[in-house]
Amino acid sequence: MEDKYTNKVREALEAARNVAVRHGQQNIDVEHVLWAMMKSSQGLLPNLLAKIGAGSAQITARLEEEINRKPRITGSVEEGKIYITSELQQALVKASDIAGDMRDEYISVEHIVLAVLKAGNTPAAKILK
Repeated sequence: MEDKYTNKVREALEAARNVAVRHGQQNIDVEHVLWAMMKSSQGLLPNLLAKIGAGSAQITARLEEEINRKPRITGSVEEGKIYITSELQQALVKASDIAGDMRDEYISVEHIVLAVLKAGNTPAAKILK
């Protein structure tokens, strides 16, 4: 599905991978991706949150807390041994469905955010809500 992502989504997924590695984590989860989206200087998510009056710094801090709760491995994370969680996989599939419903050709940041919000009772959805 990678060829169906916008450049911003690809950048966020790569940044999320780097965040996981820096934290000694072998799995990339939704919180890693949202954190990467929040840190993007030209990102849609922080701009959207600012428009609705939500505190970007507070959301980023809560995402960091959640990332810090995730399991870590000892030693270094091996290249090629980074995986995405089932929660992130489900969010990406749901984002693809949302993009299709909206007749969008590519999966973008807003599709992923909507998919996370529709996930319901996940930590990432609670943080965004």
